[in-house]
Amino acid sequence: MSLDSLWLRKPRAGSGGHGIAFFNPRTDRNDTLQNVYYQQYITGPSLSGAFIAAHDGVKLLGVSRQLIGTPWLGADAFAYAGSIGPMSLDAASEDNWLRIGEVLSQAFDLRGFFGVDAISSQNTIYPVELNPRFTASVEIFERAFSLKTIRDHVLACCGGHLESQTNRRAEYCYGKAVLFAYKDSVIPAAMLDLAAELNVDPSWPVVADIPHEGTTIRSGRPILTLITARRGESAVIEHLQHLARRVQGLLRANRNGEAAAERAYGDSLRST
Repeated sequence: MSLDSLWLRKPRAGSGGHGIAFFNPRTDRNDTLQNVYYQQYITGPSLSGAFIAAHDGVKLLGVSRQLIGTPWLGADAFAYAGSIGPMSLDAASEDNWLRIGEVLSQAFDLRGFFGVDAISSQNTIYPVELNPRFTASVEIFERAFSLKTIRDHVLACCGGHLESQTNRRAEYCYGKAVLFAYKDSVIPAAMLDLAAELNVDPSWPVVADIPHEGTTIRSGRPILTLITARRGESAVIEHLQHLARRVQGLLRANRNGEAAAERAYGDSLRST
């Protein structure tokens, strides 16, 4: 391990980027732990490729940009907070991604859906993680290309053939964002009203993973998922930020209302 490089300490049983921290080999002395591993830190955008593998080959569904440790979503430093895509790839990048999928699927005899997280740096794709399962970004490509992913996954696992390549030039850019709680919060009835207002098309909701009214969400825990489609990544991010502000506004108003009720109750006790 080079002492001149930045390194990350990652839990072997972790997921979603939780538990990851910077590691300094000069000062940190926990390198004998058996439940962690170390990975050299590379600067650059975090990307994720979605693939499906069958006995007759591998298909690249597309590549998305990952939202990692996004402050306006309340996410911890390395926490996964969403995906935006599909990205437009030039021929060389598409070939590189497909080659990565082919090598990994052959090395591990993969079938069905799998994902590869990577860092893009200086025109090079550095794979950092293989996820042999449905990944969080799959629904981006479901929406973009009207895919029937469960069907395709089952067919691929049961010896079926891959269909022809998807036309990856989507009309819209799609985004999903996981909103985390800044403070302990209780889900108000108004949150369900907001979801009903936004989810005009129940097959493609704008608000998903909605907690029940009265649920307490602890600080740092996920609240719900926001999904949108716009023409271009900047417009997607702008709309996701708008939706996040609406949700946080409801939670803030509810916290303020609860605090006012507690003060009023305290005042009533003191006056008796």
